[in-house]
Amino acid sequence: MRVPMRRHALAAICSVLLMPVLSLITGCARSEGTEAARNQPQQTEGADLTPGEFLMGGIFLWGLWGALAAALDDPYLAEPPAEGIRVIEGVRVINADGSATENATITISGDTIQSVIAGGEADPKAVRVIDGSGKTAIAGLIDAHVHFIFPDLGTYFKFPTLFFIGTYKDKYYPANRRKYLQNGVTTVRSMGDPLNLIKGLKEKTDNYELGGPRIYYAGKMITAPDGHPSGLYSPGEVDEAVAGVGTVQEGEAVVDHMHTQGAQIIKIIYGSTTLFGGTAPQLNKQVMEAIIKRAHSYSPPMMVAAHVETLQGATEVIQAGVDAIEHVPGNAEALAQLAGDHRIFVTPTLSGPHRLIPTEAFETLKETVRAIHADGRATIVTGTDLPFAPADTGIFDEMELLQDCGLAPLDVLRAATVNAARVLGQGETLGEIATGRMADIVLLECDPLEDIACLREENKIVIQRGRVVFE
Repeated sequence: MRVPMRRHALAAICSVLLMPVLSLITGCARSEGTEAARNQPQQTEGADLTPGEFLMGGIFLWGLWGALAAALDDPYLAEPPAEGIRVIEGVRVINADGSATENATITISGDTIQSVIAGGEADPKAVRVIDGSGKTAIAGLIDAHVHFIFPDLGTYFKFPTLFFIGTYKDKYYPANRRKYLQNGVTTVRSMGDPLNLIKGLKEKTDNYELGGPRIYYAGKMITAPDGHPSGLYSPGEVDEAVAGVGTVQEGEAVVDHMHTQGAQIIKIIYGSTTLFGGTAPQLNKQVMEAIIKRAHSYSPPMMVAAHVETLQGATEVIQAGVDAIEHVPGNAEALAQLAGDHRIFVTPTLSGPHRLIPTEAFETLKETVRAIHADGRATIVTGTDLPFAPADTGIFDEMELLQDCGLAPLDVLRAATVNAARVLGQGETLGEIATGRMADIVLLECDPLEDIACLREENKIVIQRGRVVFE
């Protein structure tokens, strides 16, 4: 049974029930337009709407539905884990090294895995036992590059969404969080969202006030004054999403502010190309180096990730000590050795460009990823760059595209679990099904080590923080 979306259904019902009211209002307004009509009884039934009025009514109801759904919100995982022991019995567990524990019993207490025992028996005190016979268990998936509060362009592109990026707010978040949980994505890494909104959403999900994947966030993207992606935001919102810095002192101050605001990651933009192919100012190299140094001065150090566009830009940030690069330049096989020498994380985000750029240009990006994988020393991580890849298919697209770049199914699975947990600094908490780890588990009726595309199948059970959130 799928988790019901009761409040969204209620919002839809309320909107439909208001259609007669809209018809009444329209009929009355039309009737009052003439002196004769005012002297006659009001015709309030069966008022025929003109095409224009019908269109305006549809827009009104669509907006009302969205407003009601956002106000009511749906209670996806809005409760803490149930008390007591829960057990998954007789399941095949894929381990991080590719081995499998057959006929395993996974015991969960609260939000934590208590034990994983081959051939074990269910605890008699268990409040729920899930039959894992014929199923394969993998750790919850992680999307390590999202802009979570943007509209989902893959879904809403039929509307002129790009013109409204400055007014997106979090009404799009419920749709994305449902899709992520349904797909088995239990954690995301926000790589640039308005600080006030993403911080609030993280607090709500952490406190079980809202459901959805747990969030690790960078907050504001640090760029040059008026640098990319400043142009994507309205004047009233750009300062919450982007920090334009022109001096070392300004860069260090932003890092300090992000640290006090609970950001787990520092994201810098080290490129000059805009989303629409134009140019924008690029962050000064000395400022970039100072930002990385400042972030690493904390205990524990803050991880720094850099948006890069060219081989030269990637080379400069890697030599400056960046921990991860986001995106890869095309025809940059030389990047493989440098990334390997420094043992950095690489999030290729292929699923976005796959939809946005010509095939020939996209193939050059894949060649870079092939070279990095062949070198074998850098750590490849899955990231979709939501909203440029849709929430409903992006993670699967990304994993299959990595397989196209030569990664074996186990390598792809590790990129979405173990490797992604490490780039979050959560290598001891997330990414594996093992004693003491967070109970984020996906139960499949297929073997992803044989066919990674089987992750798309809907017949799955998703457990997050010890609680079934989708089945």
